[in-house]
Amino acid sequence: MAGSRNFFSFGPLLFFYCRALTRPDLKLRLVNAFHFIPVILSAIAILSFGNFFFSRKLTFFVDTVFLILIVIQVAGYLISMFFMMKRYMLTIKDTYSSLEKLNLHWLRFIIFSQAVIWPVALMIDIYWQKTSHIGFIWLLISAFIYIIGYIGLLKPEIFSGGFQEVIFSEHSGKKKYEKSTLTQEQAEMILKKLQSFMHSSKPYINPALTLPALSKDLNLSPNYLSQVINEQLGKNFFEFVNSYRVEEAKLLIKNPSKQHLTLAAIGFEAGFNSVSSFNKIFKATTSRTPSQFKLSEYPA
Repeated sequence: MAGSRNFFSFGPLLFFYCRALTRPDLKLRLVNAFHFIPVILSAIAILSFGNFFFSRKLTFFVDTVFLILIVIQVAGYLISMFFMMKRYMLTIKDTYSSLEKLNLHWLRFIIFSQAVIWPVALMIDIYWQKTSHIGFIWLLISAFIYIIGYIGLLKPEIFSGGFQEVIFSEHSGKKKYEKSTLTQEQAEMILKKLQSFMHSSKPYINPALTLPALSKDLNLSPNYLSQVINEQLGKNFFEFVNSYRVEEAKLLIKNPSKQHLTLAAIGFEAGFNSVSSFNKIFKATTSRTPSQFKLSEYPA
């Protein structure tokens, strides 16, 4: 099936799509064109031999080889995309305190769904010999492309530069700050200033709080502030800010004058931007849900 050979472009396009979502600063270079060499070679093969008559067995064999190569190629790109997304999640947790509008769980689902779809396509072509028909697998892949566009309408912040505040780094752990000029004495001073500001001004009650915004309030470098939170406290920005939100929620739950508030209202007042994130983060921090914590404070 000559049409299936055109799917050599699917892997690279999906890969660069993922890179564009996880790296808004991405700039395509001429070297990126090498990703599309298989597309060019397959097109040349189709143009050169497409009009020749081959036996059905030979045609089936050639198409199966092409499909195997496509599946291997897509698998390689899907693995790269998986690790790309892992790095992305670590990156945004160092910049944002709320992730609901920034998570790419849908893209993770797409990656895993493609990991299933392509082997299935290979099995269909080999065992059912449907290489001369479009088959439902190609309809699924076409539908998948439309799904991407639909998700773009549902999550416009992902496609409109909503991640421009993210501080990207290719490294993690100690390597991330190996070129930093921050001294231990400076780090301790920044930590004291940070903790004092968190207690006095409560910036965490703003659900949209970001590392650049907090560093601006403190008149500090975002990189230095991130380094202090990571190294001095052993947390990323997301964990750091939400630990204060959880403590604030606990104080509100304990406060007799706040007993008229629902748990959802308390979560919002503490700085969480959704009930689901409030419940999830509160339980991850305290090993209890907000309702369980409230019940322990005010037994029925």
